[in-house]
Amino acid sequence: MEQPADHKKQICVFLWATPRSVSTAFTKCMSFVPGIQIWHEPYYYCHRNETSMKIIESFNSEKKVAEMKNDTAKVMDETTKGQMSDNELFRFPWVKNQLETDDMDKDIVFVKDIAFLLHGRYEFLPSSRKFRHTFLIRDPRRVYPSLRKLLLPHIPVEYQTTFDIRMFPLYDAPEIFRRTYELWKNVQEHFDHDAFIIDAGDLTAHPEVMLPKYFEAIGVPYEDSYLTWDKAPDITTQWKTSFEAFTAANEGLTHMPATSSSCFRVLDKDPRPSVEMTDDVIKCVEESMPYYNAMYEQRVKP
Repeated sequence: MEQPADHKKQICVFLWATPRSVSTAFTKCMSFVPGIQIWHEPYYYCHRNETSMKIIESFNSEKKVAEMKNDTAKVMDETTKGQMSDNELFRFPWVKNQLETDDMDKDIVFVKDIAFLLHGRYEFLPSSRKFRHTFLIRDPRRVYPSLRKLLLPHIPVEYQTTFDIRMFPLYDAPEIFRRTYELWKNVQEHFDHDAFIIDAGDLTAHPEVMLPKYFEAIGVPYEDSYLTWDKAPDITTQWKTSFEAFTAANEGLTHMPATSSSCFRVLDKDPRPSVEMTDDVIKCVEESMPYYNAMYEQRVKP
């Protein structure tokens, strides 16, 4: 049985992110802090398990899913499982229990997850263990084109010409920023009044400024060496996450650029012109900008 660390000294942190916000690269950066245990998107994998059948039904894609599972099985045979857990364990009550009771021997527990999917599920946030809550956001005019580009190859070919990102069950795309905003407000009211907000554009343009501020906010000593890290993805085997789902995402290139990163690469902060966006993306951006702007105004600035 694990020996508990001094509870007063143990630091527990949530990084709540929007999709496509360099959050996995940020997580890899944090992986090299001594005494840390990383949890990578445990709530996301619960949500994914609940919605997988909806995705299959939406695109009548049983054949494609079967092909993906077959490809993933081959990769898993050659992949080190490490600290990862079987995918079927990832249910919301299980994750809450793990985050409340596990890793007592660690100095730091760092949980990175996707903010919007906690909508209607706040009861599954850990309550018997104090967490610092932080948020990583990115301009919707960059998030949605990137998200659509990421998802499109996974859609059966016959649906790609009419694909509407708003209809993809896993993301409920128009609601991403509203629900992120609502989680932020809930956290401020019930868990962490001073929830820290960082913008991905600021982080990648000024990591030497923003990273020390982040470390100060979560109470972890900062070292300049954290600005760069080992490019090899081996450290990710020490993350607590879904073995099957994470392996599939890495093999499918969703996470590969981040898990093979060695530093923060500057993101383009200029908003993409609407003439370069599809109608579904434009609608998502229009609905999201007020919520993003409200959080952006409260971010910690360089």
